[in-house]
Amino acid sequence: INPRGDGKWLKFDDDVVSKCTRKEAIDNNFGGSDDNLAIRNCTSAYMLCYIRDSCISEVLQDVPHDSIPLSVVRRIQDEKQIEAMRRKERSEAHLYLTIEIFTNDDLQMNHGPELIDLDEVKGRSFRMLKSMTFDDLHSHLASAMGFSKNQIRIWPFERRSNHTTRPGNCDTPQKTITEIAESKTSWRLYVETIVPDLDTQELPPFDFQTQVLFFIKYYDPFSKTLSFVGHLIESISQKFASLFPKLCSMACLPEDTPLTIFEEVTPNRVERINSDTEISQLEEVRDG
Repeated sequence: INPRGDGKWLKFDDDVVSKCTRKEAIDNNFGGSDDNLAIRNCTSAYMLCYIRDSCISEVLQDVPHDSIPLSVVRRIQDEKQIEAMRRKERSEAHLYLTIEIFTNDDLQMNHGPELIDLDEVKGRSFRMLKSMTFDDLHSHLASAMGFSKNQIRIWPFERRSNHTTRPGNCDTPQKTITEIAESKTSWRLYVETIVPDLDTQELPPFDFQTQVLFFIKYYDPFSKTLSFVGHLIESISQKFASLFPKLCSMACLPEDTPLTIFEEVTPNRVERINSDTEISQLEEVRDG
């Protein structure tokens, strides 16, 4: 446009406004044709406004601020605020880390090997300061999820040497996010929560030395389906047979149903577990 009729043209390209020549504004805005291969203009004016010479000063006069509709003023102010926020986010991006959280509801979506496919299942995302301590993150996530702090427990996902992804423990609450997540560009966490239907007021304390976190899947030999049914935290001094009543309940089976249990060692390999084996006697007892 030539807003003052003085031959000085401005080019509007979405949200970018720049000066341009008369040739760029007029001659280069009529597209081209197949007959004239020498001209390859790619733009065409979609609005032409003609002003009578005698009316130029009247039409192109300055617009008083009080004559601009209030809705337009507010819209422009909002757009400026949004753009300022975006610039601030871009300039401070290196200070933040994207954190993605997953709960049992997300794990239930997986009906195959592994605990969860983090490339397919999208959790709830948060943008957090890298300088925040793990303890402060704990409080923030609890509040955002509608729980008190003692009703959730956070387990960072780890990629292990056997090509599995499992939650690991974090018992250093005063370390910062960047110290724990190290060089990760995003950080994925499993969040254990109380079960609201059980009227549980808080999660019991977890002893990283004497307890272990299990995730339980149920394979139905009749329907040939594999389903995630929940998690257990148990003492490593117990025998697997002592867990059978709980496992049957989780799978909605009669309490005396005979069970055969397996450990998913890798995404492609499971190993049968003797029910009389003590949990601590497994070759490698690790959470997950």
